[in-house]
Amino acid sequence: MKVRCINSIPIVGINENNIYEVLEEYPTLYMILNDGNLPVSLSKSRFEVVKESLDDNVNHPSHYTHGKYECIDILQDITSDLQGLDAICTANAVKYLWRWKHKNGVEDLKKAVWYINRLIEENSKGV
Repeated sequence: MKVRCINSIPIVGINENNIYEVLEEYPTLYMILNDGNLPVSLSKSRFEVVKESLDDNVNHPSHYTHGKYECIDILQDITSDLQGLDAICTANAVKYLWRWKHKNGVEDLKKAVWYINRLIEENSKGV
């Protein structure tokens, strides 16, 4: 089960609107992993249950919606003045850096590096 924080506690690494996987549920508490991947038990009143559906995984996957902003919005903003391969490589590098901790770990970091190296290679031609 997943829950969304509605009342943040930054000191323990729980932030408003972030979605957390419930490790264990107790009558009045949820045990979750905080933003630093440490287990914490907190009152259920600080969270709302997130209804999981295919639509959520297609339109707003949790590995792209953690934090204050959704990844797609950031990608649109940072590539607005770029074109072609510059836009593609920049967007992909940021996408993999955005989600690495919430999806594929080091594999996503390696993918980000690949796109950054490609961007450097393409922009170094003729320099």
